[in-house]
Amino acid sequence: MALVATIINIFLWSRWTYSASRVFFVRNSYNSFLQISAFLFPFYSASFAISGFQVSFYKIMPIFLLLSFMLSKEKLNPKVLIISVYFILITGISYFYAYSSGLFDEVIALGRNESSAYLGPLIQGMLFLFAILQFWFVRKNEQIDHIKILSCYIYGCLLLVFIGYIQIFAYVTNLPWFDYWFLHDALGRGEEESLASLANDRGFYRMSSLSGEPRHFSALLALSLMLKQYVQDANRDFKYITGKNSIFSSIFIFSGFLLTISSSGLLSIMIGFGTFLFFTRPKRFILFSFLSFLVLLLFSEYTLIGNLLWKLSSIDMILYAVKKDAFALYAITNDWLHFFIGYGTNLADLYVKEYYLLQDSPFGGTYNRYLLESNPMEAIIAPTSAILQVLINGGLIGFFLVFLLMFGDIRHCRKKTIFLMISILAMSLSASTIIFPLSIIFFAIIASYEKECR
Repeated sequence: MALVATIINIFLWSRWTYSASRVFFVRNSYNSFLQISAFLFPFYSASFAISGFQVSFYKIMPIFLLLSFMLSKEKLNPKVLIISVYFILITGISYFYAYSSGLFDEVIALGRNESSAYLGPLIQGMLFLFAILQFWFVRKNEQIDHIKILSCYIYGCLLLVFIGYIQIFAYVTNLPWFDYWFLHDALGRGEEESLASLANDRGFYRMSSLSGEPRHFSALLALSLMLKQYVQDANRDFKYITGKNSIFSSIFIFSGFLLTISSSGLLSIMIGFGTFLFFTRPKRFILFSFLSFLVLLLFSEYTLIGNLLWKLSSIDMILYAVKKDAFALYAITNDWLHFFIGYGTNLADLYVKEYYLLQDSPFGGTYNRYLLESNPMEAIIAPTSAILQVLINGGLIGFFLVFLLMFGDIRHCRKKTIFLMISILAMSLSASTIIFPLSIIFFAIIASYEKECR
């Protein structure tokens, strides 16, 4: 299967690279590049490693958008400069203080190698900043089919659910499948344990398809279901997505979503659709809330749904299940200074690492990573929730700076569209970080489309 994984990787990346290169040399190729990129975004497993860093389509996309924008004749929005200066300033001051105080040495002693300790926050910080700024990197003077770009992402998810069912069949029948969640893993984790064993959760196989871990796949599918609502309102005809038979594709996607058995995914879709219904159809929101409560109340832990819900049984259980997000919540509220200005990009674990190393367990006692793990600080401790990432990196000031400046560029959109965007952002409170950068790109495309339609 290693050979098959390599062939898939080479094929997908060759197709994307060819399309990306055409943007710089061939006129009117920007639209097709965005369509192909949107289709490939959910293929998170199709990645490769550079110096221990996992390179995937959605991570590298902001860099290509920036390069393409710089070569165009469009003027850079001053909001890019404002946000960049704020986060770079906070990060620079925080980094210098951490270096002079020996905080880097402490995490190195706890298992992090020197290059990751010193360079990791800068590289991850750049990617974090680009993920936000790409909202203004999508070119406005190009002829693009905005709705088709969104539909390409949904088609990609439909294909991945189909592959996901092949994956489940392979597990059940003991047919060979790939070694790890990623086709080529940057950290070499594919050698530790078979994917079939990793995917077996309390007697149920978790679907991940070619989208990384199950929690990643659930987030990608949740986003596709939200975007599907928008595409269906656009009065365009896309096979399987719109029209009378669109309900079947929604059920198909949702079935794959359930088979990820992801508690964070379930919570995110409940938050997302609940928020959307609250703003657009209050009566249905009441019904949705009531049905959600019944599901949480009635299903036992011996069912597939119960297997999905057990981590949501209490606040303590939720925080224990999402350890890095729990760390972020404690770090953000540690003191007023960091609550307002943050710690700088990916530097919080240098300052308040105890919130991660010592964690209260809902089963009683304290989980002490000092004693139970040989290298507890090997990797940067960053929350999976993108909203928490903005707060821990830039504080309350950075949070409002980002989203108020962004709102200025979407306020011309229909109210229903703005409510949809708010709902997708609300989803990112609990979903995998992967949907935040994708959402930002799609927000830019939707905002551009509605501006043209005015």
